[in-house]
Amino acid sequence: MPYKERFISKPLKATVAASIYDPADDIVLYNMETDQKSSLTKPKINCTLADDGTLQLDQTVIGEKLDNFVTYLKFDPSNLTAHLREFTLATLYRQGDKVYGSIFEKAKTEDPFDDSEGNYPLISWIPRGVYQNAGDWDVVIFAFAGRLEDINDEDDTSGSYYFYLSKQTRVTVKDNLLSQDDLDKEARLSILLNLLTNDSEGIVTADNQYYVLGGKGND
Repeated sequence: MPYKERFISKPLKATVAASIYDPADDIVLYNMETDQKSSLTKPKINCTLADDGTLQLDQTVIGEKLDNFVTYLKFDPSNLTAHLREFTLATLYRQGDKVYGSIFEKAKTEDPFDDSEGNYPLISWIPRGVYQNAGDWDVVIFAFAGRLEDINDEDDTSGSYYFYLSKQTRVTVKDNLLSQDDLDKEARLSILLNLLTNDSEGIVTADNQYYVLGGKGND
């Protein structure tokens, strides 16, 4: 009676990790071309994305409540997994039921107003909605390529659409005493009431600025 050789491996147990991404989310992505060095900005946040999906930021406090377009994530292409070179990349932020996304733009090394340090770095501005809500936010990088109309076709096995999610990490928006109402108020001069000049043709403000009534000569 012949003997049969048989090899049985140890069982493999795999886990699909939960993610902050939900296909039902209505995510609006804005495709922008900006001049990062043409206005006041806070320090950029340098990031890396490893082949295993680990997303790392060199700082996790991403700003103050009600900041707006002053901080961005920056990726040197050498610190971004090469598997995503041909993908469209975006960030996704979630806090409870609030979700915001921001697409990446490529800085132009020949433009003196772009953050051109590195080899055509990719940057992603932190969405305004994130800064409206202080506290902790979870963030991931997601990427896609191929036929966008197949984005939610779970039966698609042709490889016509590719979707990628990194591992998530947590960032923080610091709270402060400001509210949106504070920023929406009209600017007002701080005027010392009834303090007119001797000729009654001008007023002096609390910060010692002189204004002519009627607006003449105020330059």
